[in-house]
Parts: sequence; structure tokens; C-alpha cells
Amino acid sequence: MPVLFNSQQAYLNDLNSNKALKLTRLVAKLFPNSKINLNLSKSLYVSLPQKTYLLNGFTSTKAIDLNFFNSEGNYTYYERMAPSKAVKLIDQRLTELGYDQDKRNSMSNYDIGLDIVGYADSYDDQRGFNLANQYRYPVTLPDFRDMRDYGACSIQLGIPK
Repeated sequence: MPVLFNSQQAYLNDLNSNKALKLTRLVAKLFPNSKINLNLSKSLYVSLPQKTYLLNGFTSTKAIDLNFFNSEGNYTYYERMAPSKAVKLIDQRLTELGYDQDKRNSMSNYDIGLDIVGYADSYDDQRGFNLANQYRYPVTLPDFRDMRDYGACSIQLGIPK
């Protein structure tokens, strides 16, 4: 969760080493010439006025919601899929939204923020974080709130000022 970090480097270190963020890393690779930015990532988690403050250092900002209802009317939950399958569907969704691979390759002036969950447990409170650290990943405990309640999958784009 980007909101837990105070420095860009700490966030990137976690992103590169945390097993639960494999899907996030795969999605970041879909934008090979864009840099991951902590403030853009945080902006996907917070509401106004914090969001405005975090986006203040950027122009041409755009949030892309990658979730959708399929032809059967079911909501797509990427976090329940294997990351290799989910990233293919996310790639297709980006193309449908006008962000094909050529466009993404050309976005070298953009930074990106990510709010993508795959095979992860939600640490929305200190108790959950402490429990998770006592057990091997993934955490499967009775009454432990996991990602079945969390359907976020979005990207924030922005050009640094």
C-alpha cells in the first residue's frame, strides 16, 4: 500500500521485493518507458483534498480504472487470478481503453501510479499486519479480511511539472 511509505525509494524497494506485488510489477512493465511514482500511487488511495495535493506536481493526469463487467455481467477480480493470466487481461483492457502497446511505449514523459492487487492480503489495520507477519504468505486465518473484499485495479498517469 503506497500510503504506508514516505519515500520514493522505500516504495520502489518494496515494489521490487514484495511477493504480493508480482501483478503490480507485471503491469508496470506494460509501461516500459514510464517511471513509477509514489505520489501518483498514493493518489489512487486517498480522497480530496489529499488527492489534489498529491497530483499538484503533475500535468495531464488521468486515472484509468481497469475493472469491468464481462459479457455475463460479472465483475472482473484480477486479484483472484494468477498474475500471468491477470496481466494478459489487463493488457487487453488497456488496449480497449486506447492504450495499446505502441502508445504505452511512447509515454516516456509520463510517470505512473499503481493500485493493483494480486494474490495479496489486505493490511488495513495494525492487527492484520501483525498477524500476517506471524505466518507464511499467503495468510489464511479465520476472520482475516483478505482481498476478496478489495477490487481496486487502477493506474494514475501524469507528466511531472
